[in-house]
Amino acid sequence: VTLNCPPEMSVDKMLEAFAGNSHKLLADVVMSDLYIPEDKATRNVTFRLTYRHADKTLKDAEVDKVHNKIIKAVANELGVDV
Repeated sequence: VTLNCPPEMSVDKMLEAFAGNSHKLLADVVMSDLYIPEDKATRNVTFRLTYRHADKTLKDAEVDKVHNKIIKAVANELGVDV
């Protein structure tokens, strides 16, 4: 998922938002890319989210539901666009 955020927002703050809005299926969140447009008014930070269940294979619908909920909560908390 890519967050379009102000240049002064730290990656640590974004990771804290993911941690605060976590779910039992969310196993890991890692920043995977950073893009700063030429105008430098915003920056795009991309995160890779890994979902895992210890006892079963997850279905797309299960992951999509959790993923959308987490992304919406993080975007609202940080006041950023996805």
